[in-house]
Amino acid sequence: MQSNRGFSCVEISRIQNLVEANQTQLLAGWNEFFDFRYLTHPKSHYHRRSSQR
Repeated sequence: MQSNRGFSCVEISRIQNLVEANQTQLLAGWNEFFDFRYLTHPKSHYHRRSSQR
């Protein structure tokens, strides 16, 4: 991980293990959420070009 944001090594390890153990469900939820948002609001503010952020 690039940055720990104040988490201890033990906490980072636990978070990483949880993410790895649930990767399939996390990716499915991520894709479902953003696919739904894109299909219902294709020109919404979260699709700004990086130069506009």
